[in-house]
Amino acid sequence: MEKDNDEVSLRLRVAKNCFDALSTIFMYPIHVLDYYSDRFLYMSDTKEFIGGYTPEDIGKNGWRFLLETCVEEEREALKKAVVFMDDFYSRLPVGDKKDYSVSFNYTIKCKGCNRVMRVNHQLVPLLIDDMERAALFLGAFFPGSNRQGNMLVLRNVKQGKRWVYNKTENCLEHLSEIRLSQMEKLTMLYISSGMTSDMMSRVMNKSVDTINGYRKSVIAKFGVQNIHEAFTMAMIHKLL
Repeated sequence: MEKDNDEVSLRLRVAKNCFDALSTIFMYPIHVLDYYSDRFLYMSDTKEFIGGYTPEDIGKNGWRFLLETCVEEEREALKKAVVFMDDFYSRLPVGDKKDYSVSFNYTIKCKGCNRVMRVNHQLVPLLIDDMERAALFLGAFFPGSNRQGNMLVLRNVKQGKRWVYNKTENCLEHLSEIRLSQMEKLTMLYISSGMTSDMMSRVMNKSVDTINGYRKSVIAKFGVQNIHEAFTMAMIHKLL
């Protein structure tokens, strides 16, 4: 029994070290959520996790944090989306559960003030338990956008297909897949390295107007407000 406990303890330490390492290279806060016990098993060690809230603020509230900080006018829709997500995963074959990621886009109240902020909460199953449920989720909070507008989007990672949740009909509707041209991808990668349009113009042998055209095209495809949000969405959807 003692040997078994030592092995479990070692696995937990290794898992924590892996998440600690991931959080140091990932620019947005990550967490591991135990969905059925309503607990966060891991959170990035940052002074401010999101919206002025600390890991301590969020950790003691578990999954309820999402509903408690959500603005009142979106709260019922978020509750309904969460219930739909739970039912969706419960009906999937066990071997398919890890193929789907879920994205919530909604507005939260910032801590200690009257400000609000739009967030995009991405979740992917991390562990299927003995009852064949998606029990643990790896999640991350990203900047959201009012222009995205969708409360819940499901994505099949392997097939590259997406569906948006229609809360009125309580069903999924297919979304066309976002595709970036090779020049748009190259532009995004150069932007991520800090290059200006003038610098990219020289490297890519394109005019500045053409480079700016690539930028505007990417922003339009993602339906966001600026190139930084577009880069975040490109990372979320694994397009770079």
